[in-house]
Amino acid sequence: MEKMSEQQFKALVRLLDDEDPVVSQQVWGELLAMGQEGVSRLEAEWELSQDPGIQRILENTIHQLQLQDVSRDLLEWRKGGGKDLLKGWYLVSRIQFPDLDFELYRKEINRLVNKTWLELEPGSKPEDHIRILNHIIFRMEGYGPNNARPNHPNNNFLNYLVEQQIQRLYLPFVA
Repeated sequence: MEKMSEQQFKALVRLLDDEDPVVSQQVWGELLAMGQEGVSRLEAEWELSQDPGIQRILENTIHQLQLQDVSRDLLEWRKGGGKDLLKGWYLVSRIQFPDLDFELYRKEINRLVNKTWLELEPGSKPEDHIRILNHIIFRMEGYGPNNARPNHPNNNFLNYLVEQQIQRLYLPFVA
């Protein structure tokens, strides 16, 4: 697909709040056709806009582009067998956190897996595995609940839990 000129892009943005549903549908389709490339352009336009109505439409368009991207990636993941659950978590989390660095979280999870693997004894029972896993994650690593905001929706995202743990561990040492 050919890249849209800046002039064409600005014209579409000006037409975002057009009351004619045919025009509005055409503009929406053109912007969505930009795909991921359109996100940064729309974000820059959002920063320049002084109109809250246009900003809201831009936010919705950005969200739709990101959702379209995540949906495509989830479908590819599923078609590939969907066995890497960490990758699946990452793709779903991108709906809420579109700029996640997957490798950062893969490294942390791999570190925890390796630490746990070293503690497991061959032939041990599944309940022993759970006990060891709990010991490592909650006692040795210090992971725990968000007692300050126990019902916060972000508590359901692995990246948020890892980031909270990193803050608990390292922020006290930052002067």
